[in-house]
Order: sequence, then C-alpha cells, then structure tokens
Amino acid sequence: MARRPPLARLFADLNRSHLGGRLPRYRVLRVEQAPLGRDYGFTRIGRYRWVKVNGDCNTESRVIRVRRQEDQIGQRGRRVVVVRRDQLEREILLHEMCHAAKLAATQ
Repeated sequence: MARRPPLARLFADLNRSHLGGRLPRYRVLRVEQAPLGRDYGFTRIGRYRWVKVNGDCNTESRVIRVRRQEDQIGQRGRRVVVVRRDQLEREILLHEMCHAAKLAATQ
C-alpha cells in the first residue's frame, strides 16, 4: 500500500475526527507561494484591511492548498511561545476544510 503524504493523512484524520467523515476525498497540496497567485500572499477584506493568505479551498475541483509555513516565535505575557509549522499548517487545513463542509451542507 502506498504511503499517503502527511497533509493527505492529516486531512483524512481531521475529516474523521472533526467532521464525522462527511467530506469527500480532496487533493491537499502544500504550496510555496500564495494560493491563486495572489501577490505577496495578501488579500483585501473590506475597504482597508489586508490579511495574509495561507490557504485556499476549491470545492469544484476538490483541491485544498496550504501555504508552507515556518516556525513562529511570539510572546504571551512573560513567556516565549514557539508555534511549530506543522501546527500552523494543521490549523490552516482545518480552516479550509470548514469552508468545504459549509459549502457541502448548503448544496
């Protein structure tokens, strides 16, 4: 049996544990640049607010793209907090899966 890439395995695990297996199979890609070729990885929300684009879900072609992340270091109070890249990519994938589940529920 061929071994699935980590994001594909993660998709299957999250689908089963968080969405009850309701989503059909999606192709999950880790990409270097912003999804949909957006410049600098930012998109505008509203009139003045720009946010970083970290993922994209195309329900027609059943493809989810997750932008490659790096470990991030921040501070919470006096504590230094390290957020690992695999945790960031997991959160982005789950977020995009929620978009897919919401659209699937309305159809």
